[in-house]
Amino acid sequence: MKVTLIITTCALLILPSCSSPKTTEPVAVVEQQPTLVGRVSKVNAAAGYAFIRRYGAWKPRAGDVLQSHGETNDIISAGNLMATGERIGEHVAADIRSGVVNIGDGVYQSPQHTVKDADITLDIPE
Repeated sequence: MKVTLIITTCALLILPSCSSPKTTEPVAVVEQQPTLVGRVSKVNAAAGYAFIRRYGAWKPRAGDVLQSHGETNDIISAGNLMATGERIGEHVAADIRSGVVNIGDGVYQSPQHTVKDADITLDIPE
């Protein structure tokens, strides 16, 4: 009887420690910065496109959203571009979506900025 009482008492003391909540370390959220992917080498503002001289092995997909930033003679320019997916050697074509784009502006891509084909809608008047 004493043996059963001792085993039961030990079990009651040990079991609650097994079910205690485990502490988890907080996960650090790292915000990725935009990456410099190239420089604007040619601009045709009237037609609404620009050529970007790409750096390294960057291969944009059609719909990738890009930002251009530059400064010429104390005038800051910024624009939004959308990659068309066309590549000519080390150059990439992009449509100018908004803003001002100048030759020599740096072109940046944020990891989360991509427009999928399903998201692109054309407003065609009937």
